[in-house]
Amino acid sequence: MSVIISAFLSLPFGVRVAVSLAVWILVLWKFFGNYIRYGLSVIPFLLRLLFRLLYWIVEIPVTTIHSKFGSIFLAKLENKMSTVGEHIDCVIGCWYSGWHTNRKIEFKKCLIVYLVCIAIVLVPFYMNINNDILEVGQTLYTRGEMACVNWLEEHKWYDPKNQKEIHKTKQMGQTGEQREAQEIMLVVSGVNSSLLVRDIPSTENCTVLDRLQNDDIVVWTGQMVFAEAEGDHVEPWVKIITQNNVEGWSRLYYLHPEQYADEVYFVGKE
Repeated sequence: MSVIISAFLSLPFGVRVAVSLAVWILVLWKFFGNYIRYGLSVIPFLLRLLFRLLYWIVEIPVTTIHSKFGSIFLAKLENKMSTVGEHIDCVIGCWYSGWHTNRKIEFKKCLIVYLVCIAIVLVPFYMNINNDILEVGQTLYTRGEMACVNWLEEHKWYDPKNQKEIHKTKQMGQTGEQREAQEIMLVVSGVNSSLLVRDIPSTENCTVLDRLQNDDIVVWTGQMVFAEAEGDHVEPWVKIITQNNVEGWSRLYYLHPEQYADEVYFVGKE
């Protein structure tokens, strides 16, 4: 079980999201499908009210002007608006009714919910959008995933330390080296939204591999480089391994040693 969980956590963030959401939505739909349908039917209901309000706002002045002054153009416009409005209102009404139909096979509805959830989580992630509101989806997913991992850890179904030791042993066997690498634990702090883990030490032309929140603990591999962060600003980047077993580069500014988190150090000449 621990090997399967470790293999899953080593997958790219997008793949983990796709698999996890598929499982959760299928389970929730199985037991709470009716409540989900009725909840989602609020969207077309509100949309129908909004459309009717906008339609009345446009129709009332057109009808008033036409009744007072008369015009062939206004008459055609009023008829056209009425036809188009009835058609749109009918489409939204069918959409609303569709969520309430009780069918044995509801694959399309489930698929729509799945795709919407995928878009909410992954679109800001792959577009590197740093906005607290737009990042709500991926923040909730990340916290949920970590909560599940912690629960599995507490119930002895997953041992991340053991998996890291196995990974080290395989690496040593491949390289012929028998020395044990020194691990330095770093803690994330001072992040407003999330700290990105990238495939290269750069904010441009990179791929986001994972996102970290404050108080997350990572392992520093010992590699550090100086590279551009934003514009012409140069700062240190470190290569780390996250709790999801994702290895990548992140800015050292937001990472601090775990045992010295409350200390302040100054570097000067001897």
